[in-house]
Amino acid sequence: MAGKIAQIWDAIAACFQASDQPLTMAQILAWIGNSYPDAHFHPATVKTQVYASCTNVPSAYVYRKNTPKILFFEKSNRTYRLSDSSQPEAGINPQLSPGESDPDLDDQENVEVGKGSKFAMEAHLRDYLAINLRELEHGLTLWNLNPPSVEYSISGKRIDILAKDVQGVPVVIELKLDKGYDKVVGQGLLYQALISKQLNVPKVRVILVANEISDELKMACSQQLDVALFEYAITMKIAKVGTTVIEEED
Repeated sequence: MAGKIAQIWDAIAACFQASDQPLTMAQILAWIGNSYPDAHFHPATVKTQVYASCTNVPSAYVYRKNTPKILFFEKSNRTYRLSDSSQPEAGINPQLSPGESDPDLDDQENVEVGKGSKFAMEAHLRDYLAINLRELEHGLTLWNLNPPSVEYSISGKRIDILAKDVQGVPVVIELKLDKGYDKVVGQGLLYQALISKQLNVPKVRVILVANEISDELKMACSQQLDVALFEYAITMKIAKVGTTVIEEED
């Protein structure tokens, strides 16, 4: 396990060396997942090591002293960037008040949106698809790894994932945790137009992913040739585990 952790440290360092801007946790996971597809890093382990790599998170020094301290956590916008000498010394975090908990990496988006674990599940869906785009379409990849095209910012809005198909056509991917209604297509078409203008390309595709696609959404997209609809399902596998009985001595 120690060797795997060291590999994750190297991957985190490489991620920030490749980007000249602050990154969200989702963007870090997407970059590492797409840059090290054969490493099979567990997202939770990567999150923990990113957290432990921050110079301004006190508990990172208490519990994970050996982790290279190369990052700085910006609480105001919940992003991470490479630290520099102008930042506070180890163990001092002016952005965390005394007694305040450190950044919650698993549910950091929940703090901003206030939707509890439900929104966290949507974030997990986004993070999963960001490194498994092939499950939507063969040859689909992130639009750009630097910066990662997850939570892609455009005109004050954020696209869940911006990808490209095998022909290099941009693909806007928007996710809905529950049921996808007809109004979702309006959001997708807005992003489609914004990307077309920003990238100066004649064609932009849209993929909408939801747990359930409503009949109204199907009808709304029926005349849109560049819009595709997908439904996702969470499955669970249960296996019986053998037991060993330990007999007590007389």
